[in-house]
Amino acid sequence: MKSGRRIWRNKITMTMRERFSILSLRIASAFAENSLLYFVVLGSAIFLFPAAGPFGGRDDTPEAATDSTYHSAYLVTCWWVYYAFQERSPLRSTFVKKLNGLIVTDLKGNRIGIIRATVRHVARLITMLTFLTGYLTILFTKRQQTIHDLISGTVVTRIEESDDIEIAPETETE
Repeated sequence: MKSGRRIWRNKITMTMRERFSILSLRIASAFAENSLLYFVVLGSAIFLFPAAGPFGGRDDTPEAATDSTYHSAYLVTCWWVYYAFQERSPLRSTFVKKLNGLIVTDLKGNRIGIIRATVRHVARLITMLTFLTGYLTILFTKRQQTIHDLISGTVVTRIEESDDIEIAPETETE
């Protein structure tokens, strides 16, 4: 028998306790990931664009206004590269999601492509702008999807180690 991982599809019938467990795991993952990313990206932006100030937004001089624009573009690009490229990679998740045993797939369980990962990343802003209330849809949808999962056509599932499962080769879809 080959060693591999079993991908547990989200069960259709779950207790509310199981749904809250998934909800708390996803929110904790998002918080940890964004906190780590915030310090790394913002820390590097402070050194790369010093005239913009620590949070960007300074525009009292032409140099500060230019640096502030670059600062904002840098932050957005770093966030996009981190999420989109990791979720479409063979890992199918970001580092923190992987530590929590979560992967991102399309609705058929396949790896997502860069376009779907980008749509998911942009749609994640809706979840963030609603003060994470977009995560509450986990409690009411069949596949425990958030707002950004529903918009992008993705599912976040748990994986568990198993010694008796052979994994089929991955296929990439958009």
